Amino acid sequence: MMNKMFQERLKELRKEKKLSQEDLGEVINSSGRTISYLEAGERTPSPEILNKLADVFNVSVDYLLGRTNLRPNDTDQILLLLKDLPEAAINEMKNYLDYLQQKYRVK
Repeated sequence: MMNKMFQERLKELRKEKKLSQEDLGEVINSSGRTISYLEAGERTPSPEILNKLADVFNVSVDYLLGRTNLRPNDTDQILLLLKDLPEAAINEMKNYLDYLQQKYRVK
């Protein structure tokens, strides 16, 4: 059984793209019934299906599984903001990120 976060994110991403379960099934060479089972938590996706879904929605498998909340657009926006900052500000940001990693024990 898949975690609740995966079910919610799959459904949310599918609706964002305005795809029915049947449409999404076709896109990943599967069926609407499979998508229905995945969204209901009745089936666990294979690694192949996970990768196909990540590609369709332009997100990471980690995002689908709830291991990160960052989507590619989020990261791109952060990088765009950073490139315009002076070097001192970038160094402050690096120090702050180090602090957050230590605080939340992120590796």
